[in-house]
Amino acid sequence: MLKNNELFAFAGIWDAWYDDTKPVYTFSIITTPANNLINPIHSRMPVILDRNDEKSWINGKNIDEAFRLLKPFNHELMKSYEISTLNNNPSSDDARVLNAV
Repeated sequence: MLKNNELFAFAGIWDAWYDDTKPVYTFSIITTPANNLINPIHSRMPVILDRNDEKSWINGKNIDEAFRLLKPFNHELMKSYEISTLNNNPSSDDARVLNAV
């Protein structure tokens, strides 16, 4: 989560292909080595785009620019907290899954 609680975007890739005659849309989130905040939890993390870089990623006109964006997000702009084990159950449909414990 960002310290300022603002929304953020992940870098991802997508493709459309055909299974017989119907289109199948696929999407993947791109990961990077974890920053200092996430590393104690996991060795990788999604690429979080700085707000100023979102349009560059979406436009995708320059491959060198795209690769420049594939880096760990600044850990000083993030915060973390432990959440409920309710989150481990896929049928949990309750805002309490985000509450700090």
